Parts: sequence; C-alpha cells; structure tokens
Amino acid sequence: MDLFRSNSCICPQGKADRKSIGKIALIISPKDFYFRLEKFLQQIGLWQISDNGPKRSGSGDVSLEKHLEDWIENDPSLLLGGLKIIGRQIYVEAGPLDLLALDHQGRWVLIEIKKGMVRRETVAQAINYASCIEEMPFTELSDKVSDNLKKSGETKNLEEILKERIGTNDPPDEEREVEIYVVGTG
Repeated sequence: MDLFRSNSCICPQGKADRKSIGKIALIISPKDFYFRLEKFLQQIGLWQISDNGPKRSGSGDVSLEKHLEDWIENDPSLLLGGLKIIGRQIYVEAGPLDLLALDHQGRWVLIEIKKGMVRRETVAQAINYASCIEEMPFTELSDKVSDNLKKSGETKNLEEILKERIGTNDPPDEEREVEIYVVGTG
C-alpha cells in the first residue's frame, strides 16, 4: 500500500483492505494549531489580572511532546467528540500503543502520538497496533484495559461500556475494525 501526504492527513492511495489495516483518520499538526491559536489570542487579547492591574499574556513554550498524551486522555474531544479512552500504554504483540478509545457508536479508535514529524514508519507502526487489536480475543483485550478503566474511576467493564455505546445486549463481536489517529508534534 502506498501512502501519500496531503495538507493535514496521510491517506491510502488506491483501494486498501479495510479489515487488515483499519482506517487512518487524522494527523494533527500542532505547530499549525499553535500558530493559529497564537494569532487568535492576539486578535481577542488574553489578559492576566493581578493586584498590579491587567497584563497582556504572551505566548510561551509548551512541552507538547510530554503533555499531549495526558491532554488527549483527559479530553479526547481534542480529536473527536464522543471518544472514551479505555486504555493507555496498552501492550500488544507489536509493542505498547499510546491510547485506545471507543467512539460514541462503540467503534475502536487507536491513538498513536509521536514526537516530531509523523513518518511512514509511524503510520506502519500504528497499522501494526491496529492489526493486533483487531485479532486479539475479546477476553484478552478486556483484561488489558480493565486496569486502566479502574484507574480512571470507571465502574463499568469493557463489555458493559460496549453494550451501552452500541445499544444492544448482544455480546461484543470478536471481529472489530479499528480507526487510527496518528498525532505528530512537529
């Protein structure tokens, strides 16, 4: 499969086997985001009020690489509304994936975060992770995310969350499609 880069996403060229590779959904360019945010803040004005009076807040450095995973875990709507993070640093056969989520319809979403520019190898790595999630037996996957769910204060198990999001009492399918979000910080 050949991949080509367009403005803000990497897309499969030609037809791809959706079952084997999932769907590459989004690549974020934080530099562009922060450039636009800075322009926006300059237009609206951001002020800090203290005893000495108002002071215009300037731009500052954010250690994006260090905090981006935390930010997305705490507010997954930064990527897509309705996402629920169910796993962080989940170890699969291909290695540890950054974040695993479910969308509002119970579809699987893998979120891979990389320092710097997103390269072809990063996309291949995310596809490998997605393949592992697609092929993993449900009980094994449920075991892998249960600790993360407990740490986040979730009282429901994975099967209950899926049933709620899918809107059925049927047991979860062993077959699953995985959307892939690759987030680059450079």
